[in-house]
Amino acid sequence: ALSLFSTGRTRGLVVESGEGLTQAVPVFEGYAIPHAIFKMKVAGHDITTRVQAMMADELGETSHTSYRVMQALKEKVCAAAASSPIPTGPDNSDEEARSFELPDGKIIQVSQKVRLGAPE
Repeated sequence: ALSLFSTGRTRGLVVESGEGLTQAVPVFEGYAIPHAIFKMKVAGHDITTRVQAMMADELGETSHTSYRVMQALKEKVCAAAASSPIPTGPDNSDEEARSFELPDGKIIQVSQKVRLGAPE
């Protein structure tokens, strides 16, 4: 409810996604509706695991795909698409690729498919 109050609203749906749990809490007139709260155990850890698998496929190697590195990559370059669908065909949008520096100093390009596909 405090998230809504901070935006000047007393009604809405508050969605929070953490490392291990995502929950949606409906709020009406400043009160959470307990029987309508929805929780699911799909969250940040699952997105990081998906980024890790997608990057391993793209790089063709597993040496640079440790969980902590992929978590940092996810936090830096991944996002949810505002209105465009997830790219499903060949990745012809290299201009939309973003770079990420690995701990060993190697710079890799992260495709739009990974940046938007994993979080979506």
